[in-house]
Amino acid sequence: MFSLTPLGSGSKGNAVLLQSPRAKYLVDVGFSAKQMRIRLEALGISIHEIDAVFITHEHGDHVSGLKQLNKIWQGSVPIFANSETARAIFQRIQEPLPFSIFSTGVPFDLSGLDIFPFSIQHDAVDPVAFRFTLGEASIGICTDLGCVQSSIVEYLSGVNVLYTEANHDVKLVQASTRTQWYKNRVLGRLGHLSNHTCAQLLKSINHEYLEAVYFAHLSQECNSPDLLLNVMEEEVRPYNAQVKFYITTQESIGDQHTVWFQRDTSIPSNASATWQECSIS
Repeated sequence: MFSLTPLGSGSKGNAVLLQSPRAKYLVDVGFSAKQMRIRLEALGISIHEIDAVFITHEHGDHVSGLKQLNKIWQGSVPIFANSETARAIFQRIQEPLPFSIFSTGVPFDLSGLDIFPFSIQHDAVDPVAFRFTLGEASIGICTDLGCVQSSIVEYLSGVNVLYTEANHDVKLVQASTRTQWYKNRVLGRLGHLSNHTCAQLLKSINHEYLEAVYFAHLSQECNSPDLLLNVMEEEVRPYNAQVKFYITTQESIGDQHTVWFQRDTSIPSNASATWQECSIS
């Protein structure tokens, strides 16, 4: 089995839990250490059971818990990021962290889990999305992007579970009381995906093994679960009657979705890693 559980998503914090038969991982830690403890313990998981952290980009709502958590872990949990993101995080917190540096666009292996970090468009130094593959199961995590490039469609094609964003309704953004700078940012190529653009992405990668889609990073002012689901039922449901839609929220833990597969996922004796451990300063 291979599962994904959202720990919360929104402008005030983002974190995702991945679980395999052999390990537990976090993708982003945008909540305080206290909140991370509370949310993990609600799932029956100790903060000390986490084996590694993967970082998509350096914005505070994705990394604000790193400094506190690293102290709890006493530097024993590796933090996977590309070099530009790691440097930006260090500049933010002014404290060395146990970074394991990967190269964007280069796959690597961790305890039998295949990880592929790929580039996306967002207003960060070198933002990435991830495709995680374990045996025959594949999970994509792709949020905080302003547009859908053809490469993203290629990299996400065939995933069983997709955690992506449907941040806003364009008309609601335009009619909102937000500043023009905010509107230009959110609607631009380095901002966030709209409901309809997200639907176009899903139609592009739709296939019979796509089991579940999680919608993250919903704007509280410029979107709503009902509005989003109406778009998905109209534009995506006709192409996949079985796929489950999950809404993630800022306040609470989301539903877990587990992918079951048959292939042997034991770790080969000659497994090797292709990342570089270093301290950014």
